[in-house]
Amino acid sequence: MRRFVRGFGPVQLKDFCKWAGISVTHARSTWAACVPDWQPVNYADETLYVAETTPIPADVLAQRVILISGFDATLTAYADKNWLATTPDKLWTRNGILNPYVIIDGQISGTWSAQHSAKQIDFHFKMWTPVDTRMRTQIVAECARVAEFYEKNVGVLDA
Repeated sequence: MRRFVRGFGPVQLKDFCKWAGISVTHARSTWAACVPDWQPVNYADETLYVAETTPIPADVLAQRVILISGFDATLTAYADKNWLATTPDKLWTRNGILNPYVIIDGQISGTWSAQHSAKQIDFHFKMWTPVDTRMRTQIVAECARVAEFYEKNVGVLDA
């Protein structure tokens, strides 16, 4: 439980239970014993907990594009997915697979996929928010970083 809060905080008891696959009834007493060691964070009229407070620089999410892989803990570790995803239903397939997604200015704005061949990677995006020229330039740069990691070239890029 302590490692979960350290790794995924700010969280609530229901987040831990969803992640661990156990009932609130079984976890409540242990959670209550740990709460004094954590720092409370108030968000949307609810209290969440973190193991320590580390300030996030203001420019980390603002005016930035981030490509997130499928099954990233940003969404899989929380019971309530709406804190970051304005349309979380578009992120999962019918059989529960979390697609890779794009964060623009701190909000999930679409999904992406990559098809690998011997020498290149083709990138395909399904965006549900408009992408301006500045963000498109950042998407292209992020795709280049992914391709470089795999020691391949960027092929098709439909963003």
